[in-house]
Amino acid sequence: QIYIKQILISAAFMFFQQFAGTNAFLANLNDIFSKSRIDIKSSAASVIVGLIGSASVLLISVIIGLCGRKLVWYISSLGQAVVLALCACNAKWNWSPIIPIICLILDNLLFSIGVAPIPWFVLPELFNESVRSSATSFITATNWLFGSVLFFLWDVMASAIGLSWSFSIFAVIMVFGFIFGIFVFSNQSGIEDTQADMDNANSSKLLDQVLI
Repeated sequence: QIYIKQILISAAFMFFQQFAGTNAFLANLNDIFSKSRIDIKSSAASVIVGLIGSASVLLISVIIGLCGRKLVWYISSLGQAVVLALCACNAKWNWSPIIPIICLILDNLLFSIGVAPIPWFVLPELFNESVRSSATSFITATNWLFGSVLFFLWDVMASAIGLSWSFSIFAVIMVFGFIFGIFVFSNQSGIEDTQADMDNANSSKLLDQVLI
């Protein structure tokens, strides 16, 4: 029971990581570009989007080291919400075919520097060494489950309600991801509290052993 809070926080991180939608967007770029009436070759745009994401991976440690996880999570999640909202508006009112390319590049960049890596940084810190391996395996399986659900839902959503509403839903999810980050990262109280709970539990067990 002392690990319920840690598990819920970890699962929430993985939910927001997957339901940021970026992985589904990258896997369906051709379809998105086709529906957005983009004139340039979708393969060229796909390469550009992918390269930006790959380049940002090289900067993750530097960015998080300079800004801290809290600020990077805020920028990443809220930035994605804004970019996806812009994507949704463009899909509805057809402002410009270049906007989806710019938005998806920015979305991939923002995702790669924050929402993608930070859950994996936080996860090991939520559990003490005795259960860390089992907890990591369980949360990783949860991440895969969310990913599978995401890919299934994207096809259904894009066909049933269109790109505009689909992007809007993911934008709203990222707003909730931002709010989640406020509670978890505010003075790092969320992580520190879970660590304190574990320390208190371990101390109680040790005291019980001594008294016995």
